[in-house]
Amino acid sequence: MKKDSVTTPVTAMPFNLFDQELSENGIGCHTMLEAFPAAAYICDMDGHVRIFNHLAINLFGRMPATGTDKWCMSLKTFSPNGKPLQPEEYPVACTIEQQRPYAGKAIIIEKPDGSRRMLEVNTSLLYNHRHQPVAVMCVARPPLTSSDWLATSV
Repeated sequence: MKKDSVTTPVTAMPFNLFDQELSENGIGCHTMLEAFPAAAYICDMDGHVRIFNHLAINLFGRMPATGTDKWCMSLKTFSPNGKPLQPEEYPVACTIEQQRPYAGKAIIIEKPDGSRRMLEVNTSLLYNHRHQPVAVMCVARPPLTSSDWLATSV
């Protein structure tokens, strides 16, 4: 059976050597997440938000309670039709349950000021050196509009 290239991590050098090199140079997970050009956060396999970048704080409008907030950085999350999401419906929860990434999942978040915003969410499992999933990375952004696509087409 052919492995799915989306779920199989690929590295140019053995992960433990690369990880060691990054660590020796002071580059950890949080540093890499801060350099990421989109709102992103990482949850443990229990769904608790553990690490996040400044773009995620700006997008969700709040600083999460690390290790307490679960599945998402928003206080309230809804399906595209406005129905509140149940815990098992959150993209991170689905990724953990089904052990597969999600791409382009639409959700609506409610910010602390009461405003709502549609987001496109992509999730990926993060694996340790034994290829066991240890976390889920979630990248969120406003959905692209047709004018966004036209502006980026070559």
